[in-house]
Amino acid sequence: MEAYKEELDWRKRGINAYNSLSRAELKAFLLLAMHRSILAVGGYDMWEQLSPDEQLWLGQKAYSDAVNKLGQAAFDMLSAEEKGWASLFVWAGCRMHKELNAMKYGAEALKHWWDSDSVKALSAILPIPLYNKDNAAAAADLTASTSKLHAETISSWGGIKTAELAGSIMRNQNSKKGQQDIYRWYFEFILGYIIQFPDTSHTRFGSYGDAASEIIVHLFLYIDFLSIIRDSKDSGNFNHMEQNLYNALHDSATLTELAVLSLYSQAVAHPFMKFIRSSKSQNVLKLGYYYSRITSHIQKLIDNPSLLLETIGASYEQATLDGCIWQRPEAILTVQQLYHDNQLPFLKPALLTFLCGAKLGWTHFMHEFEPDGRIDSLLPLQREAAAMCPTNNHSESTFGKLHQSYCARPSLSLYMHNAKLLHKHNSTEAWWAIHSTAELETFIRKEARALDTGAVEKVIRGELSATKKHKAYEEAIMREKKCMKREEYTTKVDTITSILDPNYWSNPDNLKIITLQAIRLQLAWLRARGIAVPASLADKKKTISLQGLVDVLHGLWPEIIDRLIANTSTDVHEA
Repeated sequence: MEAYKEELDWRKRGINAYNSLSRAELKAFLLLAMHRSILAVGGYDMWEQLSPDEQLWLGQKAYSDAVNKLGQAAFDMLSAEEKGWASLFVWAGCRMHKELNAMKYGAEALKHWWDSDSVKALSAILPIPLYNKDNAAAAADLTASTSKLHAETISSWGGIKTAELAGSIMRNQNSKKGQQDIYRWYFEFILGYIIQFPDTSHTRFGSYGDAASEIIVHLFLYIDFLSIIRDSKDSGNFNHMEQNLYNALHDSATLTELAVLSLYSQAVAHPFMKFIRSSKSQNVLKLGYYYSRITSHIQKLIDNPSLLLETIGASYEQATLDGCIWQRPEAILTVQQLYHDNQLPFLKPALLTFLCGAKLGWTHFMHEFEPDGRIDSLLPLQREAAAMCPTNNHSESTFGKLHQSYCARPSLSLYMHNAKLLHKHNSTEAWWAIHSTAELETFIRKEARALDTGAVEKVIRGELSATKKHKAYEEAIMREKKCMKREEYTTKVDTITSILDPNYWSNPDNLKIITLQAIRLQLAWLRARGIAVPASLADKKKTISLQGLVDVLHGLWPEIIDRLIANTSTDVHEA
């Protein structure tokens, strides 16, 4: 992106320089550009053999390159201060996405923690797997070892998956699915007011932490609700998703993860999101101090987890990032009660693991604010000039408006959509009421007709289609080249003299004459004939690859070696 900005800047300066040339200078400039283009293809004779389209394309490219060189020369003539302003480029990602990804770091750390030796030493039981319908059948089949292992490997489990399942049942993005209406009515009947389950079916920032808090607070109510759903059916059974959620709500390890998500959400995520969204005028380039504060606060919680787990001597002033009251105090109280009742015996080490993972994520996502970095080195005026919002809300909401416009008016052009949006955003109607004149009305009608008859969007669509076609042509050529290269390599592999005696390869006297290329060709020769050869061996150093080759040869059965010597294709599993 930075290189693209630099290219555009040079091009703009080059066009300005081009327009300032005299007629004689302009003629000399164009002749020089064409001369370079002709030399690039091998001279005038080669140029004459090109088609008119190819000559046109090369001529345009020569002109573009020459203009860019003019722009680069104009840029080099600027002062150091002017160059600094012209090359100013800073980037800062959406803070809400960084918070989301930091939570993912914590969740990933927690996932690996369950498989660690420390958990085994505690005799902790992992969260139950939440298989989908197909994987559940494969996992239950004791005779299908491969498919069972695959099902166990790809299936999800834990607090995040449980919150996702609950969202799919209690607030499905498809209004024709799920139990959202019955859910709201039932909870209103029990609690006296209607609630909405956090929208985990869509990408809603903080929704998984909120879902964890909601489940923890009303845990037994959700279990009762699922039981009512089951018993109200003719079959008296859960569907597969409901059964998974019901099982998860009875699993101590899964509830531990939900409690961890709730604590982190209340102590770090919600205060952070509240601060970031507190003002539309915030400049993200001035918020570097706040991100170091986040990691410091998480470290404080790691050093003293009792700030979150103890009911006595702990308060929100010390536990939350902003020192303000909990976003949902009853969630904190419920987690603390479950912890002290020993229903979540591994909550403390799980919380510490999650916090360490989240801190690592925050450290990774704050690299743009590192000392003496690009943002840290900006001058105050540059920070103001390059001011940007801390979130992408304004951009994403604009995309949402475009989506709604297309749903309501499928044939609406992008130009018309932008015109309507700008008309409202810039208060054009009020301005028009003051400054409208007959000449201005005539001008606007003329411009509107030009846009309508110029088929601007049709031209853009044509350019996009031509680009797509050109890319497809280039990809086809690349595939053909790769295929030819692969065939050449296969032919080369087939013509080598295979040596299947491991003693030859392990003999120290032969080490000097054995090359890495010979080892790789021998491995490829074996692999082409159905021998199981680790794919990573070809990328290793000579000693490692050689030892791998020796190990492969030692593992071959005599009958397989006989078939290889006979130069017939074999399959290890058949032998």
